[in-house]
Amino acid sequence: LVRSKVVEMRPAQSKEVASVWLVHGMLQDDAGDREAAAVAAARALRRSLDGKDSDDGRLFEIHKATAVRIAYEAPFEELRAPFRALLKDARAMGRELPPPPRASAFASAVCTTRAHESVLQLYRDAFLHTGRVSPMVRVLAHHPAYLRSYIASTRELMRAPGALPTSWRFYIALMAASLHGPNYLARALQTEFLLDGGDPRWLRRDNAVPAKLKALRPVNATLGVQPWKLRAEQLAALRTMQNAESVGADDPWSLGELVLALLVMCHTHALVGFTAGCGLEVDSDMGLHRTRSGLHELETLFDPESDTEADNSVPPDSKKPTPVSEHDEVASSAIRILVDGYSSSEEEDAMQNSEAEL
Repeated sequence: LVRSKVVEMRPAQSKEVASVWLVHGMLQDDAGDREAAAVAAARALRRSLDGKDSDDGRLFEIHKATAVRIAYEAPFEELRAPFRALLKDARAMGRELPPPPRASAFASAVCTTRAHESVLQLYRDAFLHTGRVSPMVRVLAHHPAYLRSYIASTRELMRAPGALPTSWRFYIALMAASLHGPNYLARALQTEFLLDGGDPRWLRRDNAVPAKLKALRPVNATLGVQPWKLRAEQLAALRTMQNAESVGADDPWSLGELVLALLVMCHTHALVGFTAGCGLEVDSDMGLHRTRSGLHELETLFDPESDTEADNSVPPDSKKPTPVSEHDEVASSAIRILVDGYSSSEEEDAMQNSEAEL
């Protein structure tokens, strides 16, 4: 498996995801480059921990879950060592740290640092692509041949050169996953979308999403609930953008783009059920990073119903956040935006028809 080059991101954009900001420099083939990036990242967190920066330890608090994850699960010793030392000092200072992530509520702990060489290579390959050994990979590692096929086919679908940019593919997959409500896959795809250079504004505000992507929503709703009812006329309308005035779309989908989009949606809808059945648990640093109040930054800095950004000069503590309990129930406002974006009654009608047929 050939590792695709990770998209180089603007600093402000890369900080949208805690894990992306912290591990981006570590996704290198050369062990020396990986180690240098890990030491630099750990040093930055240590300065925040020791109070040598003027952030009151905020940088460490934002990224401590990622530091724990790397210290316990990174399949490279040169990455684990600096973060183990950092966490040892943090514990000595009485800092509260999150527990190491686990793959599933049903599976026993999966060790990603010691395994058969063939499996360890798959762990390393996955880490160098995404900055983590995801719960999905850890669970599928019980069946290495299947995991190898899954990684190869998914990477070909989502990252290989094709009719759509990789960030568009991940957003389409995120649309499909979010149709089923907050879930592990939606949070994981948030991270993938931003890692591949996706625009964070698409996760904050529905009116920032290109109209061409919005035009896929009726088809996505049908595929996610009653795929046997998908009509050729729906696809033909996307090819000519007929009846697309409601989303302001005027750029028709080419045949190659539409086929790839359909493949991504079908793949994701099927995967949602699999991940739910396996009880996969969300890594605490997946998706947009959290503020000191425990909420994703997008929930406190941006109003999903507004087209203008909030005043970033206002101190975070003076803003009115959503209660943590509500955050835990809904997962993130980015997913709420995607779900609420289905303004048509296609999804609701499909749900009612399914219930009537059952």
